[in-house]
Amino acid sequence: MRKLEEIRAEIDEVDAQMAQLFERRLGLSREAAALKAEAGLPTVDAGREAQIIETNSRLVSSENRERYAEFQKHVLEISKK
Repeated sequence: MRKLEEIRAEIDEVDAQMAQLFERRLGLSREAAALKAEAGLPTVDAGREAQIIETNSRLVSSENRERYAEFQKHVLEISKK
């Protein structure tokens, strides 16, 4: 059995990776918003958001699917700010 310290160290690594991906995603969201503004398009696309949640939720186990969908919804909300 692994030690608690080992598990925590691995969690820290995952959190660091998630932080980098979060920064990257927010940057891309800002770029997309700027392009939409230039083209006169609405910044929010509910259909696209639903597609993102549905598609990405399939990437996790059925056991975690509902929680991941909730996580993805929060990420999308934060990306709009």
